[in-house]
Amino acid sequence: MRRRFSIILAIFFIVTTSQAAIADEAKDEAIKGLLEAMNTIDSMGLSLDTMKEKIKMNSPYLLEEIKIIMAREIDDESVQEAAKLYSQDDYGAARLYELFRYKLNLDRIVKEVMVPVYRKHYTTDEIEQLTDFYQSDIGQKTLQLNAEISRSISARTRDISQLALNQAKEELAYELQKKLAE
Repeated sequence: MRRRFSIILAIFFIVTTSQAAIADEAKDEAIKGLLEAMNTIDSMGLSLDTMKEKIKMNSPYLLEEIKIIMAREIDDESVQEAAKLYSQDDYGAARLYELFRYKLNLDRIVKEVMVPVYRKHYTTDEIEQLTDFYQSDIGQKTLQLNAEISRSISARTRDISQLALNQAKEELAYELQKKLAE
């Protein structure tokens, strides 16, 4: 009797686990559809592409860090020779970018970052609703205007922040003068 119960329990566990895995897989696919509808993956790809220029720009600093790493294993003279190789024809910066992109690609970002974050915050139904929205005309308009709206909000916030700070400084100066006069 116990053996039969154990078998039934094991089958129940396998079926339940399989159903959960299928549901997770469906949710993950829905999230990927949402990311496509929001043009998030394309934007992330462009961001990764800009890293090439950032690595090239920061190449001298990155070389210093690489030299520290190399110094753990080789003598100082060899480190200097390796640094010369790094600097020839932008070899180091170009190769560092290649290695970086191999380690960090869109698939990895989607799987390890985006999908888990969306999975945590949204139900499958909500993801489907968001996908429908972003595929609609107003959703597409929202995506197109988001950057412009964010820039406008940032600029206006910066302007009124500066104005508020100037006003606060004026008030404090007046208060301090008043206290001195007392």
